[in-house]
Amino acid sequence: MRHLGCGVVLGQLRVHAAGDDQHGRVIVRPRGLLADAVYDVRSVDLGPIGSARGDVIMQDGIELIHAGGSRAHVLILTAR
Repeated sequence: MRHLGCGVVLGQLRVHAAGDDQHGRVIVRPRGLLADAVYDVRSVDLGPIGSARGDVIMQDGIELIHAGGSRAHVLILTAR
């Protein structure tokens, strides 16, 4: 991964990632989430991705597919 930046804005975690994986996927593992909170994960470009607990997201990560398209992604994680 070439770049990974995170910032918390009004209760949302915004992740900007640009992967260099030639197989068309990259896994982003945010840190500092509330382990017990359920987060809705949304891509600015693709819409809703799903929901999961913070501890699961930090451990397993969020897989982004970028085959044939942009390698830049903006995700918004919002705690319920």
